[in-house]
Amino acid sequence: MVVQLYQDSASRRVQLRLQVAQVPLYARVFDSVAYQAPALTAHLPGGTRLALREEPNFLTGAVWLNDTLRAELVAVRRGAADAPTFAVVQPPADGAPPPLRYWLPLDTLSQQPAVLLCPDAAATGAAYGWAAWLADQGTVVALLALPPAAPDSIVAQNVTAAMQHLRHNDRARIDSTRVGIWAMGTAARGAARAMTAARAPGAAFLWLQGAAFEMADRTWLRQLGRRRVPVLGLYGGRDTTINVAESSQLLRSAVGRRGQSSISVYAGANAQLLMPADTAGQWPQLPPNLLPILQKWVGVTR
Repeated sequence: MVVQLYQDSASRRVQLRLQVAQVPLYARVFDSVAYQAPALTAHLPGGTRLALREEPNFLTGAVWLNDTLRAELVAVRRGAADAPTFAVVQPPADGAPPPLRYWLPLDTLSQQPAVLLCPDAAATGAAYGWAAWLADQGTVVALLALPPAAPDSIVAQNVTAAMQHLRHNDRARIDSTRVGIWAMGTAARGAARAMTAARAPGAAFLWLQGAAFEMADRTWLRQLGRRRVPVLGLYGGRDTTINVAESSQLLRSAVGRRGQSSISVYAGANAQLLMPADTAGQWPQLPPNLLPILQKWVGVTR
């Protein structure tokens, strides 16, 4: 685990970045950081928080990820922090679009792909990790904060509005042909619904993680299958919140006949696509082929 403290050059706010090698799901960038000697604390929506105590040459304490994973932490001083590769910004709410937080790559020499992340409450913490990983890859990320327990229709409205806002972001050079949606958990149904609307958001791809479907959804899922939008379905075989077998099969029947679409069920993974650790003391890991698949879909090569 690596902890880096630095000051954002634009906002002058102190930010703390947490990284875990090989598992981007645990990465976090905290912009709500407080220091009152010797205590350093930080928090994010979705249940992630960090509490450290400063010692002469190291920091000690704990980090809580997603309210479910707690890790003891000892951070030894190793010199200056690495130069950040992206900035995290949250534009002031103007009442028009839903609340968005942006991860903007600092390399702006070329046009960049973009992803709108739409997590439900249970997936919000993990979405912060995925946002940092995507931004490290050179992808503009916007994270949509959805209302709690929002019905599909409200999620669809928010997704459509957020996609418009993302496309017109004047702080990033976005490749309009590579703007996609990644919806997680209960938000995935609403995002799929948005793509079947008459004024569907112009997404280049749609990733649905843990999307729950029933037999009654077959009619409108066929409409999704008729759209010219590649769909990547991601399921954890140990996800106990949905009927994985039924949901994945219904999605596969609707969109799987299209050459670019793909539905994957990771047998040993949970709802967050994490595999159990092999031994005590190890972090749960992602399926080994997941990251290359996501890189290929978004069109990055780093």
